[in-house]
Amino acid sequence: MPLFGSVNLLRIFRSLTVVLVCWAGLAGAAVDPLNFDTLEQESRFKALVQELRCPKCQNQAIGSSDAPIAQDMRKKVYELMIEGESDEGIITWLEARYGSYIRYTPQFGGSTLWLWVIPPALLVLGGVIGLRFLRNKQGLTDAQRVAADQLLETDT
Repeated sequence: MPLFGSVNLLRIFRSLTVVLVCWAGLAGAAVDPLNFDTLEQESRFKALVQELRCPKCQNQAIGSSDAPIAQDMRKKVYELMIEGESDEGIITWLEARYGSYIRYTPQFGGSTLWLWVIPPALLVLGGVIGLRFLRNKQGLTDAQRVAADQLLETDT
């Protein structure tokens, strides 16, 4: 029998379909649904996991990351929420464990002070330099204009 006959091709297609459906079922089974008592808890959880950065993934929130560490962090956020911890308490707990990198907006002070001070300082410095440049820029004096006009007339 030929390999690409209509019967064998149909068998191969059915087998591939079964394999893909089973594989998709396994991928969906890996998700651990979280049970919330109220919609407020669920919205609070979603807001928190979008506010925290995954330590493994660069600039991806733990709510959208598939990394194992992000899954662990989501579980911990859920556990601390169920225990009654405040949002700031949850963030503080995770920051103590994973470092200040997990915050998209770092706190003002300490080791992050330079993040808040340097950009405005550079902006002010650039403004001062620009103003000094504009003030020091002088127009041509009358003698320079006459000399320029004479050069242009001799050129033509």
